[in-house]
Amino acid sequence: MLLPAVNGTIAESFLSLSVIYTSFYTEPKKYLATWQEANLLLLPTRAECSAIVFCEAAAYGAPVLTTETGGNSTYVKKKVNGDRLPLSASGEEFADVLEKWVKNGDLDRLSQGAEQMYRDYNSWKAWGDHFNQVVH
Repeated sequence: MLLPAVNGTIAESFLSLSVIYTSFYTEPKKYLATWQEANLLLLPTRAECSAIVFCEAAAYGAPVLTTETGGNSTYVKKKVNGDRLPLSASGEEFADVLEKWVKNGDLDRLSQGAEQMYRDYNSWKAWGDHFNQVVH
């Protein structure tokens, strides 16, 4: 899948990127296969408490670009596994960040950060380890 056009245009550098749109898949195998092909998650949400999709993105090493709302800052750390823009950000501002990531070669670093976030905080193993530390 390709990034949607912003104001009728799309940067050439994005043509090879695969993006998961946040629509719900009713077929788990298709959903997982899509994650395996994804380069990033774009979630310009207006209200979010704690999106499980951020953990899923981390599990597949997909950097996240989202908004500064609700619990997003718990899961999306700026310059670690993605970025959060203000609620007032336009589609063009989201596109500018994505273009910067591609031009600067940031996607690989952010992908590694996402995988590390998953291992350290979002996986069931990490949750169990942290829970055991609290209990014992």
